[in-house]
Amino acid sequence: MKYVLIKDDVGQIKIIDNTHYLGKKKVESLISEGGELVGFLESELAPNILLRGFNQKTNDILEERRERIRLAINELNRD
Repeated sequence: MKYVLIKDDVGQIKIIDNTHYLGKKKVESLISEGGELVGFLESELAPNILLRGFNQKTNDILEERRERIRLAINELNRD
């Protein structure tokens, strides 16, 4: 599949499959709202799987920080 990459007005990049009517409308809508076409991506993977892979390192860091916060809260609640 070939995806369209659009950077929205807050800087987040959206991966959109525009091979169907709804995808084309989504691209048009994002661009009319100030989005910027940043490129195309060809892949056999679904957009959600692509995003998960792109964000894996960030997700791992956030999960580690959540765990550290959880442990700190548990220690504070022991008193």
